Amino acid sequence: MQYGAVRQLTGEDWRGVALTLSTAQPHRGASPPPLGTVWVRKQPEYKAAPAAARMMGRAAAPMADMAEMAVMSYEADGVAASPPPPREARFAGAEIDTGGFVTEYRVAGPATIASDNNETKLMVGAFDVDTALEVHIQPQHTTEAFLVARGTLKGDAPLLAGEVSLFRDGAYVGKSGFPLLRPGEAHDLFFGVDDRISVKRNTLKDERRQGGMIVRDSILERHYVTEIQNLRRNPVELRVREAIPVSQDGDIKIDIQRNATTAGYAEDVENIRGLLQWNVTLPPQQKTEVKLGWRVTWPANDTVIGLP
Repeated sequence: MQYGAVRQLTGEDWRGVALTLSTAQPHRGASPPPLGTVWVRKQPEYKAAPAAARMMGRAAAPMADMAEMAVMSYEADGVAASPPPPREARFAGAEIDTGGFVTEYRVAGPATIASDNNETKLMVGAFDVDTALEVHIQPQHTTEAFLVARGTLKGDAPLLAGEVSLFRDGAYVGKSGFPLLRPGEAHDLFFGVDDRISVKRNTLKDERRQGGMIVRDSILERHYVTEIQNLRRNPVELRVREAIPVSQDGDIKIDIQRNATTAGYAEDVENIRGLLQWNVTLPPQQKTEVKLGWRVTWPANDTVIGLP
């Protein structure tokens, strides 16, 4: 469920008002700033006058920030159920207007917002998402597996950035945040460690040596294996990620050892250089292995920094 949180300090309580929440953001401006000529010139040499030198040491008085009159955020439904009334209670969602460039939520019924800067929650309605559950594993950092829900927003209205309460198997697991999501965009929400996925990582090879017949090179070669077991009763979609070193120098060569690396990986995932990802569907009670081997070569007389 989706809620709007409103607070106000106008000095007047709003009692029984017809309230509309809007996605418009006037503080961002209606047009971009003008573009002018970009001048490039040499900085002249000069000596600061004594009075000017004294002025340079003084700190500028800070400017006070303008406080916003209303703060709005959205939360996923995390409100505990109240005792059942004599009749079934139905929440009245806001009427949503997406016909223009902004979305407006006309809150059902009159609203009362006190002028005390305390947050008042107002029912806005439900938002619809397509959700896929995944398990993310990053064995370089930890051998714990993390449950992830990837949600793709449906409908015509955007979902404003805000706080979301997370529940797993009916238990509260914490809070997270949504960025501004437009229809069709996806976002990952992490629901903590999945103890029913066992992960073990071992180093198969960690070798430093020198090679080359004429010009001597330093060589570092490492091989890893990650063993994963699904202890669930249903299949899981695994996303296994590994980061390999990336060279910033033409004399440093980095190669993935194909004969020591599990095939089927994607490279430079999410446009991050050196980030590899394997997508694996693991049946219940089954095991799998993900192997990775890489080699770094550089001139023997040079010193390389940044290697893991």
